Amino acid sequence: TWSGLQVLSNPSIEVMVLCASTVLALLSIVPAYLKVHRRPGAIVLVSIGFILIGLSRLSVMEVWEIFLTSVGATLVASAHILNWRLGKNCPSNPSRKIA
Repeated sequence: TWSGLQVLSNPSIEVMVLCASTVLALLSIVPAYLKVHRRPGAIVLVSIGFILIGLSRLSVMEVWEIFLTSVGATLVASAHILNWRLGKNCPSNPSRKIA
């Protein structure tokens, strides 16, 4: 059924959410890399994060699934923070305010 949180246990929904998250993260991080800071750290972090999340889907042990998903999600969030900081502090950023 499509009611409540049961929908999240559907493997097809899980794959769609993972794919959509990957696309949204890349749409956020790649343009900033190409147009603003040109530093690959955020792309590396987000890539490793999504690889770990993907590997967690293959895990047969629940403890590994939880661990890999948690570490992967933390890396994805860290990549967004790093991307924001790199863009904010980059001298070539047109929206950067100089005091």
